[in-house]
Amino acid sequence: MSIPPSTLKLNLKGTTAQAGTSSSAPPETPPPAKKSKKKILILVGLVVVLLAAAAVLLGPKLLHKSKPNPADVPLGKIFSLPQVTTNLADGDLVQVTVALQLTKAADITKVEADEPRFSNAIISVFGSMRFSQLLNSAGKTQAQAAILSDVQEILGDNGGLPQVVAVYFTTFTMQQ
Repeated sequence: MSIPPSTLKLNLKGTTAQAGTSSSAPPETPPPAKKSKKKILILVGLVVVLLAAAAVLLGPKLLHKSKPNPADVPLGKIFSLPQVTTNLADGDLVQVTVALQLTKAADITKVEADEPRFSNAIISVFGSMRFSQLLNSAGKTQAQAAILSDVQEILGDNGGLPQVVAVYFTTFTMQQ
């Protein structure tokens, strides 16, 4: 017996049945939408990864306030430190008096209390330099910058503002 193809119907199990006959298989349903769920999960994962990367790269910039330009900070008193005499790295001597340009944000009691630490920083800076380095102005400028950096590290900021913005040599003598 031959059944014309137009009367055949494919059920879910892949067997053929005649049209109009009952089958034990449930009615046809479209396959579940697994592909669209996978695409959504991939897109969500990609967005999470991109946001995490942005947070890592931009987070420190967004969290930390930029430091004010020292030129914009109102100047305060000039604080003179005691004279220091110390050996240079090559055994020669330097005698120097340093003055600190404070800002209005400076805590003068903390500055006074840290005088011994400032003297130690000055001795350390000059103890690492040679006589020949300090003969020209570039060497002295390098020493001033190193001392300023050390002093700022010792004092820290006060309300987000630097307490010291410059170092001056008020006396400077070297001897071989």
